[in-house]
Amino acid sequence: MTSGRSLAATTVVAAALLSGCHYDPYPWPRPGQPSATPLENQLGQRDSLQDAANDLIAVAAKMRDAVQRAYPQARWSAVTHGGQAGCDAPFTFLSGAVYQIPHYDTPAPSSPADREAVVAAAADVLRAHHAEKIDVTRGQSVSGQLPREHGSLRLTIGTPTTPVPPLMTVEGQTGCHHAAPGPGPWDTPPTPTP
Repeated sequence: MTSGRSLAATTVVAAALLSGCHYDPYPWPRPGQPSATPLENQLGQRDSLQDAANDLIAVAAKMRDAVQRAYPQARWSAVTHGGQAGCDAPFTFLSGAVYQIPHYDTPAPSSPADREAVVAAAADVLRAHHAEKIDVTRGQSVSGQLPREHGSLRLTIGTPTTPVPPLMTVEGQTGCHHAAPGPGPWDTPPTPTP
């Protein structure tokens, strides 16, 4: 009889585990429920700044790699190290901040065909990462918004001015997020891609 009860108890525990029971680190009420406060709703709708910045940096690196494949003469160099900047209300009181990614530039192609290939390669990276609001200006620029408000990226090919050759730049910044505790990506200087 006791083995039957232990088998039944084991079955109940296994069924509970298989039914999707898991540790929920967020206490009730869940954000978005009627009893949640406006602050809980606001925090529940935002990813951390750290996650957004890491995502943005990774996509920017892929964009530079794609441009490098389309235009092998590109020689990327970091112009800035990136960093935090403030946010407009209502995020200021949440210690919210945006992260501006390291700014990279390289001499741009002079041929219209190469310029269009570079912009197309950068646009393909944005599409591959499900960016929204992709804005392409043939041979000049492309920009887009990463999903989950992780920020915006932009590749721009400058206008040539004699005698200075044009530059192309990759830049971007996250949206305003509640900053997660701990060190941020701005604590590590960028490593330029070859």
